[in-house]
Amino acid sequence: SAAVGDLGYLYRPGRLPTPMPKVSILIPTYNRWPLLEEAIGSVLAQSEADWELIIVDDGSTDETVARLKEIDDNRITLLEHPHCGNPGQLRNFGARHARANYLAFLDSDDLFEPDKLERQLGALENAAWSWTESSRRLGDAKRRGEFGEGANGADLAIGLMRHERAISTPTVMISRKVFEVVGGFDEVLFNCEDFDLWIRLALHADAVFIPELLTTSRAMDDRFPSPEGRVTESWARVFSKHTSHPTTKV
Repeated sequence: SAAVGDLGYLYRPGRLPTPMPKVSILIPTYNRWPLLEEAIGSVLAQSEADWELIIVDDGSTDETVARLKEIDDNRITLLEHPHCGNPGQLRNFGARHARANYLAFLDSDDLFEPDKLERQLGALENAAWSWTESSRRLGDAKRRGEFGEGANGADLAIGLMRHERAISTPTVMISRKVFEVVGGFDEVLFNCEDFDLWIRLALHADAVFIPELLTTSRAMDDRFPSPEGRVTESWARVFSKHTSHPTTKV
C-alpha cells in the first residue's frame, strides 16, 4: 500500500525512484482530479519515457490525493503542500525536489502531445530553454495559439512586454540550472508569474522556439483563484520590474 513520507512524498516500500531522469515535469493542482487524470495520461503517453512527474497538491479537498496514491508508477511523485493558491510557489516547491537537469511545466487542465518531451529535449542541445506553439481548446472548439515567430534576448523580452508574443506555460522546458540562476517564479505574484519568468529568461539565456503544436491549453473557469486585487497588483509589479531594465523599455 502507498504511504506518505515526512516531506509529503508518495512512496511505496521496496520501490526505489528511477535513476536520474532526463526531465522533471511539474504539475501544481487543486481540486481537479478529472482534468488532472487526463494531464497525467498525456505524460504517460510520451514517446520519451525517461521522465519524472512531480505533482504538487495545494491542499485539495476532493479525491485528488487519494486517487494519486493509487497510481503504481515509480516515476510519479506526490508532494503535499498546505493550501496557498499560488501556482508559482507550488512550482518552485516542486522544482526544489526535481532530480533531472531539465524542468518542464504542465498545468492540471492542459495536455502534452505524445512527442512533446522528445522534440524539446533534442532542441535543448543548443539552448538553455525552449517553448513551442500551443493549441487552445474552448469547450469543444480548438484553435491555434498566436505566438508569433521565435526571437531571443531583448527582442523576445520586449515582444512579451508589448504582448506581441506569448508563451504558454506548458510549452516551456528549461535547464534547471538556468531556472535556479534567474530565481524561479516570483512568489509575490499570484498572477502573471509565468510571464514575469519568461521575460527574465529571455534577458539571461538564448531560447529555441519550436513552431509546432506540442501542447493543448484548455480554458477552464476553475483555475487558481487570485485574491481580490492581486491581479492588478501583480501586473503592476511585473511592468515596474521590467520597464526599469534598459533593454526592455517599451
